[in-house]
Amino acid sequence: MKQNILLLSALLFFINCDFLTEPENSPFETGTVKDINGNVYKTVKIGDQW
Repeated sequence: MKQNILLLSALLFFINCDFLTEPENSPFETGTVKDINGNVYKTVKIGDQW
């Protein structure tokens, strides 16, 4: 039973990964920022601020 739940969870994760990508013609200006630990975060420009 635990194996079935784990398999289903992994399957749902991989299916939903396609929805995490941005559309190629996004109307928003985006970028990235890296912190001191090397973690990379997505950014979005709102007005004059990032």
